[in-house]
Amino acid sequence: FYRLVLAALLITHKFYSDFFYKNSAIGIIGGLTNPSEINDLEVFFLKGIDWRVNFEAEDHEYYMKGLKDYFTQPLS
Repeated sequence: FYRLVLAALLITHKFYSDFFYKNSAIGIIGGLTNPSEINDLEVFFLKGIDWRVNFEAEDHEYYMKGLKDYFTQPLS
């Protein structure tokens, strides 16, 4: 799961920043041992979101509600 979060952070950082760290540096920070793994994760994530890194406010609200619902569930 953390690998997907790492890929999402990498893509977000690239989208909002003119200057960004190399993928290999992000991979090392994220604890990945294979430098090419972060590249593969980035492509996997981008394909999963159909290469749409920009989104509408309604999309944000929908996913935020889903996250809130998930993380506020009582523990079993």
